[in-house]
Amino acid sequence: MEIVVRRPRVGFIPLYHPVFDCNKTDQLRRKALSRLKKMEIELIEPKVKVTSDGRGLRSNVEEVCQRCIRDNIDLALVLFCSWVSEDLSNTVATELFRYPILCWAVTDPAELISIAGLASSASNFVRLGKEFTYVIGSPNDQGTMKKILKVAKAAAIANRLRRARIGVVGYANPGMIGTTADEIELRALGPELVHLDLLSLITRFEKVNEKRAAAEAETLISSVGKVTAKDEEIKNSVKLYLALKDLVRENRLDAIGVRCWPELREGMGLTVCYALSRLSDEGIPGIDENDVTGGTTQLIMHWLTGRATFNGDLRTVDIKNNVVQLWHCGSAPTSLASSMK
Repeated sequence: MEIVVRRPRVGFIPLYHPVFDCNKTDQLRRKALSRLKKMEIELIEPKVKVTSDGRGLRSNVEEVCQRCIRDNIDLALVLFCSWVSEDLSNTVATELFRYPILCWAVTDPAELISIAGLASSASNFVRLGKEFTYVIGSPNDQGTMKKILKVAKAAAIANRLRRARIGVVGYANPGMIGTTADEIELRALGPELVHLDLLSLITRFEKVNEKRAAAEAETLISSVGKVTAKDEEIKNSVKLYLALKDLVRENRLDAIGVRCWPELREGMGLTVCYALSRLSDEGIPGIDENDVTGGTTQLIMHWLTGRATFNGDLRTVDIKNNVVQLWHCGSAPTSLASSMK
């Protein structure tokens, strides 16, 4: 199944001061725009100039910021085309206070003193309590553009995490204290935990249409190279997958974890490994043993790469060859293998 990676939505805000050579500042803005449009981002660019003469006559800055808010940007990229009047950059900071800001300055042309604009504005941002990061370099510099893309991707993931819903079926497995998490601390990072009970999963498992399960099982068997599991085990694994998939859809989940033992495995002879593997391949990270923090990391990595993710335990360490082997039960996504056969 092809998984599409959403491009970061970047609001581009080039700032000017009218005392500087407008031809040079416009040339810098156009060069930056040209490079940004070639990147893997969704660019929100202003239709007007953003400038101020320092006498309170700000031009269009509130309008540009409001558009960024309406378009739900992930990151505000503020380019200092020259030194700027600080009331201008302060307005950007206050209007977009809850949005990540990346300040961008250049060293050439030196007469534009772009870095001075960044330095003075950054000082005010600190005093305002506005967090930000910065980059210094030409639009023609590959390293500069790579950093901008890296920050944009991180900002997009942080924005997406704030709306993420992670389902947890049952509580943590016995003895696995480290897989639990403080829900409020986790919510501060972003994801909301959606608690579901094992009974709801079992009820759906028992109600899965047998013909639907048989068809899925047949497709599964034909797609692999060798089958050693019993027919009943395959059918039950498929039914658990279909039941979990229904829970994901009904609760609008971005990832899901399950208390996979002792009730299911020892009590009912059921394993959720295939279900979690299949869901991961379909873009819903399956979280083994309800490892909530590990599952959050899986979700982040999935969104960053567009690939299925797997959270393994440390099995062995080969110090001599500098090799670590990760292992877990059967929940690894099949798309990570070179072939289903």
